[in-house]
Amino acid sequence: MLLNVATDTTFQRYLDRMEQKLHARLVPLLTAGIHLQMSRGSHAAVTYINERGEPILARHYRTIYEDAFDATVDQIEKAARTGKSAFMREQLSYLEREAGRQIQGISRRSADRVHNVIVAGVRDGKTPAQISKALTKQIPNLTKGRSARIARTETHNAAVAAVYETAKFKRVPVKSKTWWTMRDNMVRESHAAVHGVTVPFDEPFEVGDSLLMFPGDTSLGAGVEEIANCRCSPLFRT
Repeated sequence: MLLNVATDTTFQRYLDRMEQKLHARLVPLLTAGIHLQMSRGSHAAVTYINERGEPILARHYRTIYEDAFDATVDQIEKAARTGKSAFMREQLSYLEREAGRQIQGISRRSADRVHNVIVAGVRDGKTPAQISKALTKQIPNLTKGRSARIARTETHNAAVAAVYETAKFKRVPVKSKTWWTMRDNMVRESHAAVHGVTVPFDEPFEVGDSLLMFPGDTSLGAGVEEIANCRCSPLFRT
């Protein structure tokens, strides 16, 4: 999908499909978490989202890594599935840890958002019944928009990482990589500034004040300001 191609069009179409699948799974999870927080408190909500959400993210990551392996290897050899079992065994523990780490952040931030609504209501002198009514009305906004952002970020970052790891695992002789943006007015300035920049495969991109091996990479300390909602791609050249 990203190996020796002129644009990332096929890759973006794949991301769109996968984002929708994850979004559909996250909306009811986050909605149930909010209702649980209203009735039983933050701890119950966080525990619920963690327990139900971790396997959802882990399965999503595994599917993406398998798809990326097949698509990438298919470009360099006829037997696309050769070595996939070994690759997935190598990645499995990482994907499970990553799913656990990400869902904990998601559940905590979701609980904090509900807490902020409650605190704002108390500060404005509203009664518990009024706060509950207002919160119930806000549930669609608190879940659908957030779910879409989570689905976009997690799908994108996992897919790019999967292609990158596949290239390393299969020892594909990638010589360089080019940062590629969506080239619209939603691209953040720091990413637009590196559109078309090419670096050797094993060297990082300089993006704003951060270093990234590929879009969505946090291994070199890049913060959320360069990661969340990113839609960029690395175009790999052999």
